[in-house]
Amino acid sequence: MNITRREMIQIGAGASAGLMLGCTDAEQVNQGLITKEIPSTGESIPVIGLGGRNYRLGEGWAENTDGYRATLGTFYELGGRVIDTSPNYGDSEIIMGNLLQDLGIRNELFLATKVDRQEKEEGIERMRGSLERMHTDHFELMQVHNLRGWEIQIPTLREW
Repeated sequence: MNITRREMIQIGAGASAGLMLGCTDAEQVNQGLITKEIPSTGESIPVIGLGGRNYRLGEGWAENTDGYRATLGTFYELGGRVIDTSPNYGDSEIIMGNLLQDLGIRNELFLATKVDRQEKEEGIERMRGSLERMHTDHFELMQVHNLRGWEIQIPTLREW
């Protein structure tokens, strides 16, 4: 097998870049979680969170909550603090709310969910239902899901 000078330079450059990326990744691990500050509050939260879309019964990799409990517990132990879910994700809010209550970690988390209704009162009822399902009295972030009814829901969120 013959390797040209050009190919050798490409191999060397690729290997060097790979080594540099590897060093950067190792340094990042030792520095802990990357966080960003929320401009309006000054609160610092991790840039990566846990999505609740697959926290459902009968779908995905678990037919019970044992796997979910283990994942959520490990997420929290490793410094995870941001959880995002939605009433559109099947049993997600119920499962997540029960697990957070069981683990006693709700007050340590930044919880986000969504509203997706066209009318103001329907949106408010949807948000109240989310509070109940998640066993909490507030969310740190309420989002308009798929921008459905955003013209109504954004002003409602500001009032609420």
